Amino acid sequence: MAFFGEKYGDVVRVVDVPRLSMELCGGTHVRSTGQIGLFHFSGETGVAAGVRRIEAVTGPVAYTLVKSLGERIEEAADTLRTSPEHVARRIEALLEEKKRLERQVEELLREGSRGQGEGYDRFDIGETVLLVGDSPVFDRGQIGLLMDAFRERSRNAIQVLFVGGERAGIHVGVTDDVISRGVKAGDLVNRIAAVSGGKGGGRPHFASAGAGDPSKLAAAREQTPKIVAEMLGAGVG
Repeated sequence: MAFFGEKYGDVVRVVDVPRLSMELCGGTHVRSTGQIGLFHFSGETGVAAGVRRIEAVTGPVAYTLVKSLGERIEEAADTLRTSPEHVARRIEALLEEKKRLERQVEELLREGSRGQGEGYDRFDIGETVLLVGDSPVFDRGQIGLLMDAFRERSRNAIQVLFVGGERAGIHVGVTDDVISRGVKAGDLVNRIAAVSGGKGGGRPHFASAGAGDPSKLAAAREQTPKIVAEMLGAGVG
């Protein structure tokens, strides 16, 4: 195989790997493939459409790399409390356990949300119920599950959850009948978050925002009923 654009001299060496390939080469560094010794792939990348570049190390460097990889596998096995040959099986078992626990957490969140309203501040704003409280979880996906359960069991209601700590933020859930009146979670969460200098967004039924200044989260929570009332065009009861 010769490549157009490559420069070849009057005498071109042919590198022949029996039953595998026969290539023209401008120069090699070994007299035979046996001198290469251990050949270890270290990477593969795409350089053009239909063209792959294979990178590898050979000789003593390859032996050093393989030894290092073996040591890392030993360390991983010790951490996982298993033998090196069972590392993959142990990881698969842990991933399955993680999925099982995640499903269990989701179910607990759904079950726990059925008693939602307890421990939350309730405000009657016209015909709309506003629930304000602290989120029992920090993960946005899990908070979304809480909001879904809230929306399923509620009518004409809005829920605002506050999260403190390093990931301080505000989450808003709005039922469909409130959305039909022009009040969207994204607009509402931005109005509340603005008190702390934060901003966010999301869908009409569920939106989140970060707190610009976490120290002002309490002020944002305090003003939430007033902000919701202004958006609903009603008074706080």
